[in-house]
Amino acid sequence: MRAARASRQASGLMVILAGAIGLVVVGIAINGSLAALGLTVPVLAASGLMVLSLKRRIPIWSMVPVAALAVGGLLLVFSGPLGNNLTVSEARVSPVSRYTSFTTTIEAAGDYFPFGSGIGSFKTIYPMYEEPSTLTTTYVNHTHSDYLELALETGLPGLLLIGAFLLWWAWRAVAVWRSEEEDHFARAATIASAAILAHSVVDYPLRTAAISAVFVFCCALMAETRPWVRQRDRDRAAEARHLTAD
Repeated sequence: MRAARASRQASGLMVILAGAIGLVVVGIAINGSLAALGLTVPVLAASGLMVLSLKRRIPIWSMVPVAALAVGGLLLVFSGPLGNNLTVSEARVSPVSRYTSFTTTIEAAGDYFPFGSGIGSFKTIYPMYEEPSTLTTTYVNHTHSDYLELALETGLPGLLLIGAFLLWWAWRAVAVWRSEEEDHFARAATIASAAILAHSVVDYPLRTAAISAVFVFCCALMAETRPWVRQRDRDRAAEARHLTAD
C-alpha cells in the first residue's frame, strides 16, 4: 500500500514538473529573449541532475557538462545569426544596441576608475559619452549588463566585492552539491541563482525587484545546507522510544 502510494505521488510530481517545464519553455519562446533561450538547455540539464539525485548520488564532475552547455548556449546565441544586437554589424551603428551601450559604458568606467562615478549616477554619466548625432527619442536607462554598470558606478571597490561574492557563491554551490546531507532546495537555489548571474552578463535582471528578491532567497537557501529527511525517516523517529533505568 505504501509503495503504491509513493508511486502515485512520484507520478503526480513528474506530471506537474513536465507541465511546469512546458509552461516555462512556451513563455521563453513567446518572450523571445535570446539569453533565456541560451540558458534553457543548461538549466533543464541541471534540473534533471537534481531530480536524479533524489534517488542516487551523482558525481560532482557531472556539473562540468552542464557548465559547458551554459557557456556553449550563450556563445551560440550571441555569435550566431539570431538577430542579437551585440555582435551583428547593425549593432555598431545603433545608439541603443548592447554593443553601443557596452562600449560606451566601458569607456566611461575607464575614465572614472578606480573609484567609480557613484551609485545611481549612470543616467547622468552615460549621456555625456553618447554621440550626439546618433541620439533619438529612445534613451538608455541602464547598460544591458549589471556587471558593467556596477563597474562604472562603483569602480574597483565594487569589482572586488563582486569578485568576493562570486567566490562565495562558487564555494557554497560546490558545498551544496557535495554535501552528504542532501538539500534539494539548496541545489535548486544554485541552479536558479546561476541562471540569474549568467543572464546579468548581457542584461540587468537584478534591477527588477521580483528577480532580485528571488535571487536573495536563493542565496539564503545556499548559505547553510539542511539535511533532506524522508517521510519514512520522520515516521521512524516519531515511533522511537527511549527508556532509562536508574
